Amino acid sequence: MSNQFITITIPTDATNGSAMPTMETSSDGNRLETLETTVGDLKVQLAEKDKTIKALLKQGQKVTSRIDVIADMMGSILNEKNGFGDPDYGTSQENVWSSDHGFRYVVHHATENWNATRIPTWELFLKQVPDANSICEFGCNIGANLKAINQLLPESKLSGIEINPHAVKMLKNDNIGDIHCGSILDVELDQKFDLVFSRGVLIHIKPDEVHRVMQNMANHSKKYVLIYEHYSPELYQLPKYRLKSKEAEAGEGYQFWRDYCGEFHGLFPDWKIVAHGTGLEESKTPKHGNMHWTVFERPTDTQ
Repeated sequence: MSNQFITITIPTDATNGSAMPTMETSSDGNRLETLETTVGDLKVQLAEKDKTIKALLKQGQKVTSRIDVIADMMGSILNEKNGFGDPDYGTSQENVWSSDHGFRYVVHHATENWNATRIPTWELFLKQVPDANSICEFGCNIGANLKAINQLLPESKLSGIEINPHAVKMLKNDNIGDIHCGSILDVELDQKFDLVFSRGVLIHIKPDEVHRVMQNMANHSKKYVLIYEHYSPELYQLPKYRLKSKEAEAGEGYQFWRDYCGEFHGLFPDWKIVAHGTGLEESKTPKHGNMHWTVFERPTDTQ
């Protein structure tokens, strides 16, 4: 026997104004039927939303593909105009980033709102290195990080190293620092900096060459090195990294996650860890795929 829910309503008698109670009953079965109907309606709505999302994603992929085609055409024209030849670096990853794929990335970053995406990060980082007056970025592209630093520390001396000649040309026009075109694997500048850093760059370096870059970062630093890269406890090659480049080679990977901060400390165990974190959360332990950062300080006796 099902439970009964009793609802009592008390209308007013029109003739004498007295209350006349009446009763209505509603069974569990009726409520269950109403609930099932509601759930059914929601499923239909979700299915429609799912179709809309899939259609938008498909449309977005088409737009991205068309932008890539236009970017490739622009890149070819600019290569010829500026006399940029075919890349001839030691690794496929360097050749990809110095050519067509790197130019697509230039186009991608040209519309970035770096005030929103970079300023909060650099407010956090710069408070860890209050005495850093000269700063060099390894892999600066068109300078979103350097522009943020310049806004926060307008008196600082900024430098950058970038492998893509189009990015270098654009950033030099902004006149915010000394920008050098070349590979971070073997660059040798004639000066050292208070802070040397990378952000989302080591992940694109051939895994066997990463320690070479770290050594180069340490060699160019007077005080601090900051590493800010995608974390993985073990070497992980991103399986679906979107890459269409004439310089790409079969069997090569083009984005890798690993414990970059831990490996730097392994190479330089006498460097002090000033601070570390994940994203904007200081001291937070990273998980696979997180953007993880650490600020290292060179031993005083070697500064």
